Amino acid sequence: GRYANRVAEGKFTLDGKEYTLFNKNGYSLHGGPDGFHNQVWDVIAQTPNSVTFEYTSIDGEEGYPGNLTVKVTYLLTDSNEVKIDFEATTDQKTVLNVTNHAYFNLHGEGNGDVLDHHITIPSSHFLPTNEMQLPLTATPVENTVFNFKNGGVIGENMDMSDPQLEIAKGYDHSFVVEQPTEDVIASAYSEKTGIELSVYTTEPSVHLYTGNWLGGVDVGKSGDTHGAFSAFCFETQHFANTPNRPDFPSAVLDKGEVFKSTSIFKFSIKK
Repeated sequence: GRYANRVAEGKFTLDGKEYTLFNKNGYSLHGGPDGFHNQVWDVIAQTPNSVTFEYTSIDGEEGYPGNLTVKVTYLLTDSNEVKIDFEATTDQKTVLNVTNHAYFNLHGEGNGDVLDHHITIPSSHFLPTNEMQLPLTATPVENTVFNFKNGGVIGENMDMSDPQLEIAKGYDHSFVVEQPTEDVIASAYSEKTGIELSVYTTEPSVHLYTGNWLGGVDVGKSGDTHGAFSAFCFETQHFANTPNRPDFPSAVLDKGEVFKSTSIFKFSIKK
């Protein structure tokens, strides 16, 4: 946050006024270096199985307009779900795109890469990108390496001769969520452990990232370092660069409106 993923040239125009963001390599990423992921949030509520955090992003922080108050509640349910609820209000029209960027390895942390994970993404369209990984027009997944409608293995078609995979060094692409909220919009499965992850969301896209740029710097609880492909992400979010793309579902939040978003990560054992 405020805007997860990329914003082209680190700028956007809202009601005729241009706003300038942090810009590196031709885009702003994840709200900038001092985005929500690098802030200390306040705990405002908690129960034995939930916690609610709150953060107020002041007008002009990282270049974004409006004093924005964001709440996020993490709830662990009796159905082995991690439910994430976002809520936000602003005193001035702004743009907002929040996501959860958790990394998953269903073999267990420190137990190899995720290239043999089975994944299913029922979307019929994905967003190819340009050389700066900014989204182009939604494209059918048919006859591409992005067709996971009926399931597939992450590394099975990771042929870097594919122009899209070559740009991103793997999968780092958004898929259009076309199903009702109650349907699974993405899932993954490990044959080694039997653990299955199912994802549900109210967001218009899910972004598959296969940890292509993990550089072996971060150390996990096993003591092992996390290199490329050691984990994957299912990031539920709005499309990248939406503030500059009126053809995408709007990411504008106006004064008096309440932004709400829910994503669920459910775990089970596949027999």
